[in-house]
Amino acid sequence: MEPTGGGNDIQISDSSNVSGMAACHLGNQKPGGRISITLDMSIKHSNHTSQRSSKLYDKRETTVAKGLKLNKFPHPESIFTSRCKYGVIASQLHRYNVASSSKPAFMVSAVKLYLDYLDKGYSQRHTSRYFSSFMRRHMPHCHPTCVQQAYRKHSR
Repeated sequence: MEPTGGGNDIQISDSSNVSGMAACHLGNQKPGGRISITLDMSIKHSNHTSQRSSKLYDKRETTVAKGLKLNKFPHPESIFTSRCKYGVIASQLHRYNVASSSKPAFMVSAVKLYLDYLDKGYSQRHTSRYFSSFMRRHMPHCHPTCVQQAYRKHSR
């Protein structure tokens, strides 16, 4: 992501997007900052600190809020291999990690994914193993079971 423009005309453009669909003008959200929703990221700019932060913007949530059913991953009893069904975990967590500039923003999305897997009927043991494996390999600064711990706190 590269900022372009100046003053109040800040734009964020994604140079890796071949079609150029990621460019988006930042609009006013609050007097203290601006926010832009581009593809699957929400980018916030604070006028006070001149810092940018990002978190995942899941367009699917607005689709579900409108009453449409949406499958994010295969049914646990589908004929896909376990590696395929649980492999979605690593790809989604990677997407969340790239889109989130802070650990709390990542954790909100990760715990929701963990909850979705368990609600859909997936094995908690296998789900936890895939989450821990991702955390160990790609987020060594976090405890491997931090998502499961946050889920347990959330479910109380």
